Amino acid sequence: RFMDRVVKIIIANLKDHNFDTGSMQEKIGMSKTHLTRKMEVLTGLSPGKMIRKIRLERAALLLKSRTGNITEVANSVGISNPSNFTKAFKKYFGVSPKDYAKR
Repeated sequence: RFMDRVVKIIIANLKDHNFDTGSMQEKIGMSKTHLTRKMEVLTGLSPGKMIRKIRLERAALLLKSRTGNITEVANSVGISNPSNFTKAFKKYFGVSPKDYAKR
């Protein structure tokens, strides 16, 4: 239940470039420390890593469905710098966004 709420909050704020752990903590109503501990126990991921994971997985879906170019996809998932997006995407999926979209 808790993680459903966390995921819904992240998805609702996906386009917000400024949405981070502090923002999530405020929306959940928990201290940063408590939120981090609880999420790490339940998922093995910190809040920041969970936000990044959801952003990148949503970007992958958008790239597969050919919804815009790489810059547009990056912006639509809250990552304003296309270079940072490409690096993070490649680190997470093992291929560049461009190559991923070609598959």
